[in-house]
Amino acid sequence: MRIRALTVSLALSAVALATPARADETPKALEPPAGEPSRVAGLPALTVHPGGVILDVKEVGAYIQAHNLPRNLGAAKDVKVLSVERLVVAEARERVGIDTTGFKDDEPVGLALLGGTLVFGGPPPSQPVTFAHGYAVFDAITGNLLMLGTLPD
Repeated sequence: MRIRALTVSLALSAVALATPARADETPKALEPPAGEPSRVAGLPALTVHPGGVILDVKEVGAYIQAHNLPRNLGAAKDVKVLSVERLVVAEARERVGIDTTGFKDDEPVGLALLGGTLVFGGPPPSQPVTFAHGYAVFDAITGNLLMLGTLPD
């Protein structure tokens, strides 16, 4: 008997929470976070060796072949690393137009330019789109993959 009463109570609570706001209620704006933006941690990717992170075509290519790229619907074997360059965030922003919230302009990153077949999907009901060029940005200190994107042909 107690279990049934609890189930009904939980079901009624769920219905109350799922009820949409009334039409006459004014939506409230979200408050932006306070303080300085924090640095993005990224996804573990490149190995940190005793001398630091190796930012080269071979190392980035090995990572992509072993793990693919996040959200890439295509095969990892179809992604080619064209070049990898160590530079600072400000230079990466200029080259590929990235938004580097939380990073200072002088922080070191690795910019990998990619070619081949990159396939990304959007939210349903969109269809996947194929790109021939893209980029990946790695943290030059931790080796983490920070962001990736596509580039126009």
